[in-house]
Parts: sequence; structure tokens; C-alpha cells
Amino acid sequence: MQEDAGFPPALTGFIAGAMIAAGGLFLGYYISGGARVAKAHRERHRRLVGERHRLFGGLALTAPAGAAAGSAASANTTAAVEERLQWFEHAALFYAAYVPGAEEYVVQNWAEVAKARTTPQGEVAVLEIVKNCAAELEKLIGGGELGLYVGQQCWDTMLKHIEMVVDIAEQSRPVPDDIRQKVQKQLEALKKVGSRSGRQERKLLEERAMQEAKA
Repeated sequence: MQEDAGFPPALTGFIAGAMIAAGGLFLGYYISGGARVAKAHRERHRRLVGERHRLFGGLALTAPAGAAAGSAASANTTAAVEERLQWFEHAALFYAAYVPGAEEYVVQNWAEVAKARTTPQGEVAVLEIVKNCAAELEKLIGGGELGLYVGQQCWDTMLKHIEMVVDIAEQSRPVPDDIRQKVQKQLEALKKVGSRSGRQERKLLEERAMQEAKA
């Protein structure tokens, strides 16, 4: 008698078992809350994109020249400025989640935003940086979905603009011009021998030079 040419019973059992296991994993994903977390993350990103479109839709960032202090127009402009800065912070924390250690960097450096805004020139510069950051994110992702790679690119964009704000804050520190020039020469000399001295090294050298000047 000729044997049936169908799947061997062992193979059939293996396929059936694999399908049951895959179904169990899929069900477990939903039961564990993973799907809800992913959905919440997507919703948060949609709100962030919506805020970006609402806040940076060609509106002026600063009050019109000659606007009276305390006027309705000025108050609305001030409120809009604060909203833009709040969006900048929320965007930084959101995209930082795509890179290990980035959230800690944001938390540690966010006070620099307030320091950078202590002068009228600094205020204007910070707002322009925030506006440019929003424009670059729009070019990068628009309102599209995020994956890991694109999320990391968004963080790179945020980091670049946060660093610009921190640089402005550093420039506003009360350091005499002669000490700034002296430290700049020291840093240039260090770079020639391969040092990668950055902002923190500059700050330490300036503080040391000011202490020596007082002695």
C-alpha cells in the first residue's frame, strides 16, 4: 500500500506548536501593556508635532517694535514665547529617550536656557535658535512616524541647538575680555597637541585665571 504524501506528523506538530507559541507571545505583548505604551508614545509624538506646527507657523517670536508694555498684543507675544520655549524643552526630553544618557544631559543643562536669556540679545538669539530647531525637525520628519534611527537623528538636531543655547549662556558669564583672550590662547595651544578641550575646560581655566587676578 502507498503511503500518504502529506506532511509528516512530526513536522505538522512542530508548525502547529510554533504558531501557538507565536500567538501566545503576541497576546502577551498586548496583555503586558507593551501595545499601550507604544500607542501612548505615538500619541505623544503626534501632540508634539501638532504643537510645533501651531507654534511655528510663521508667527513672530518677539513683540512688534513700539508695542506698549502690558498691552494685549505684548502679553500674547510673551505667552507665545514661553510656549515655544516649553515646546523646546518637551521636544528635547522626548527625543532624548532615543539615546542612552541624553535625558540626563537635558536635565543637567536646561538651566542654561534661563541664563542665556538674561540679556535682550541673548533672548533674541535663544528664540531664533528654537525657531531654527523647529524648522530643521520639520524638514527631517514633518509629521511622520518615528523609528529608532529617525528618533536618534531628531535628538542630534535637538542636541545641536541646545549646545548653541549653552554657548550663549557661557558668553553671558561675567568674564573680563583679557581673561577670555588668555584662555582662548591656552585652549588653542592645547588643541595643537591633540587635546579635545571643550566648554567645561574653558570654564575651569577662566575661573582659575580670575582667581589668580584677584590674588
